[in-house]
Amino acid sequence: MTTLKGKADHLELGSWNVICMRCGVKRKNYDIEKEWTGLLVCRDKCLDHRHPQDFVRPTVDDTSVPFTSPPPTDGDASPTYDTTTGVQEHTIPSGTFDGSL
Repeated sequence: MTTLKGKADHLELGSWNVICMRCGVKRKNYDIEKEWTGLLVCRDKCLDHRHPQDFVRPTVDDTSVPFTSPPPTDGDASPTYDTTTGVQEHTIPSGTFDGSL
């Protein structure tokens, strides 16, 4: 039979004995603290503090675009293609381009 020796092998009025859930040593209640994992552990030896990186919250990215172009209209912008070669036909507009009407 194993005995759990620790600092709690004496009578102290108003306190009670608690066994550390990590190392198994008998301690008094004021030497035990509840850890973030839910375990009752001794403060001086077994207490594991939570890492500050666990509390970092990510920032939400703004995925909206600053501006958009309007949808294209169905005007005369439809190109014509040569059906034999598959190449778009290039036609030069007629008229004068000197600025006079």
